[in-house]
Amino acid sequence: MIGSGLFSSPALCGALCYAELGTMLPMNGGETPGSLAIICIVFGEYVSRIAYHTYFFNIPHDSDDAVELADAIIPKFLPKLLAVICLFILTFINAISVQAGIRVQDLLTAIKVLTAIVISITGIVVLSKREPIYGDNSIQSDPFHGIGSISYGQIALAFYSDLPRVIIFGIPLVVFCYMLSNVAYLAVLRPEVVMHSNTVSMDFGKKIFGPSGGILFAVCVALSCFGSANASVFTGARIIYVSAKQGHIPGLFGKLSQSRQTPILALLLQAALTVIMIMIGSFRVLVNFYSLTAWM
Repeated sequence: MIGSGLFSSPALCGALCYAELGTMLPMNGGETPGSLAIICIVFGEYVSRIAYHTYFFNIPHDSDDAVELADAIIPKFLPKLLAVICLFILTFINAISVQAGIRVQDLLTAIKVLTAIVISITGIVVLSKREPIYGDNSIQSDPFHGIGSISYGQIALAFYSDLPRVIIFGIPLVVFCYMLSNVAYLAVLRPEVVMHSNTVSMDFGKKIFGPSGGILFAVCVALSCFGSANASVFTGARIIYVSAKQGHIPGLFGKLSQSRQTPILALLLQAALTVIMIMIGSFRVLVNFYSLTAWM
């Protein structure tokens, strides 16, 4: 019942509501068009201005993914530098063209799904032998703890006619991958390792494939975080763009490049805000800041 009710139904209903609002009120703006459009129409200018500013200051959450990416593959004294470098790379990619950002996202999504499939199949093979590697009958009371080892990131909604099918099949696929991945972790690793390790996927790779497997899985997790950050950069710039078009911030940021048709100035503003967030805060501070603004 947990798999069919708690994890699937609420997300599916919310995603379908976004799709319905987006087709009823077609507006640009990344992840916000449906929710902010209905706020503007129902509650008027004053409340909509507050809502836009809340989303606006919520934009630097792509720094969360960038810092998480850095923590995954380099020593702790360098994550801020790598996070800024990754941010500049993603900003440049999304400034080149819309298709460039989408193609990078498609590639990284394929990598993260393939990683989840490999982990899941490995776990099934281990379970089929009925000899768990950790060698005891311990039961993990919270099998979804540590699920952040694989990040699926955000999906920039594009309102096409096949969107409901994508949502209906996509959400169960994500839930299925998460569940099988965590079953695989618990089949291979001791429950206390899964509970307390910050690098579950890397530990999994080391246990099954040796040191080289640990490095490979760490790289895959880093690429997964890179994909999540790319989605945030793509959608976040559209939030700034729409905010400027609505008059909530200077109109300069509501212009598209004539040659590339991308919101370059909005991307640059987003990058500047994100760099500030990276420099002044740790990963935990960034997560707390994002959580507060996201749920306001």
